[in-house]
Amino acid sequence: RKLFIGKLPKFITETDILQTFEQFGQIEECIILRDNQGQSRGCAFVTFSTRSNATQAMRELNQTKIFDGCLVPIVFHIQGSILNHHIHRLHQPERIQ
Repeated sequence: RKLFIGKLPKFITETDILQTFEQFGQIEECIILRDNQGQSRGCAFVTFSTRSNATQAMRELNQTKIFDGCLVPIVFHIQGSILNHHIHRLHQPERIQ
């Protein structure tokens, strides 16, 4: 149900993502990963209400330039695989100690 979306332009907002992805079904959560200064890291997580909605969005939009200003195609991964676990760990917000 949860998609990792990478290679997003830094200026994309949660609203932009919601407007683009809501055509595939109900979205429960949309989070753009940000650095300590609040700047986008160019990736986000979108959680759909069903896995089939997430799969459909990924199939139709993977490797496309769906946002104005995209210089490279966006990429998707569904949470759960070993590769996706590694990506998820790489993009965790930095913790201040």
